[in-house]
Amino acid sequence: METLPVGTQGFGMGLHEAKDIESRFTRYVEGLVSVIGHADRAGPLQDYCLGLVMPGERKSVEPMAAITAPGRTARAASVVAAFCR
Repeated sequence: METLPVGTQGFGMGLHEAKDIESRFTRYVEGLVSVIGHADRAGPLQDYCLGLVMPGERKSVEPMAAITAPGRTARAASVVAAFCR
């Protein structure tokens, strides 16, 4: 088995590995959603978690909303900001 340089693990992963990571992330977020207590906060929490792991330098609300909901950035930013209070 080939050893990858430090910091490059995950680059060049196959479809199977990517699907596994996506599945694990989905289960994790679903676990969080199950305990927040408000159904109307599920979407914003999912968007917030996705924004945290997506590429991008800034992890503040507006740049994350631009990644997770590009067509509704202003609305998504206000909803996520309300969730984070």
